[in-house]
Amino acid sequence: RPPRSTLFPYTTLFRSMLIFDRDAQPRGGDIVLALYDGNITVKRLRIVDGRPELHPENAAARYKVICPKSTEQFEIEGVLRGLCRRYS
Repeated sequence: RPPRSTLFPYTTLFRSMLIFDRDAQPRGGDIVLALYDGNITVKRLRIVDGRPELHPENAAARYKVICPKSTEQFEIEGVLRGLCRRYS
């Protein structure tokens, strides 16, 4: 379960659970689960000049775009395929 503000407006309810496909080939525009510099993050994947960038969905929170360097640990673990919400 990601922090509520990370993917707003996709996870506007506290009990949202994201479903990732670990076998899917990530493409530009996909929301991905990524391991970056020892941390797990969920962001939109963009390909800029052939290099991956991870963009936040919540512009109001002022999260920074992640531009992994070749020397940094970076791996896409899965592509978002679904969202489940629990109401009770």
